[in-house]
Amino acid sequence: MISVQKSGANRVMRWASAQTLLLLVVCMFTQCVCQNSREDAPPTAVPEVKPEKAPTKAEPKIPAAVDVKDLDIDEKLILVEVLNSQFDPCGEPQSFMASLEAATPCERALESAAFVVNLVAKGLSKRQIVRELLKELARTTERAEFALEGTPYYGDPAAKVVVVEYMDFQCPSCRVASQPAKDLVK
Repeated sequence: MISVQKSGANRVMRWASAQTLLLLVVCMFTQCVCQNSREDAPPTAVPEVKPEKAPTKAEPKIPAAVDVKDLDIDEKLILVEVLNSQFDPCGEPQSFMASLEAATPCERALESAAFVVNLVAKGLSKRQIVRELLKELARTTERAEFALEGTPYYGDPAAKVVVVEYMDFQCPSCRVASQPAKDLVK
């Protein structure tokens, strides 16, 4: 029984020592904080932090044929990177940017540039813009092939542009739509 009481006393002594040490540390930190807030304490020098100015970005050179009035400088930089990295949508051996800088850019280049500007304004990344541009170019250059032998037609069957129209000759709506198609052929 005596050994248990000694052991309990040792624990109480260790606990009291730890508590005293903790109280001493808290008092030291409190004194430091209080010393700095006293009126007669010497002022501590606080270094003045000046905000760093972000470097100004130069306005990128974009051909006048491209409407970029709604884009900020960062978006214009993305646009220039895309235009410089992609091929000419009109099929010439030059960059997209060179195609737009020509005296008279082709219609497909102007349409594709407007498409890219729209994607940049939507906030897409360069990779997403290129992916969508390539999809759009594939879509607009796709040519459908039809076997038209033995089918009724208007106009020259060997024409460069062929409009294929499916109609139901008993449908009143198809009858109404057929006249504008005949006018188109003329």
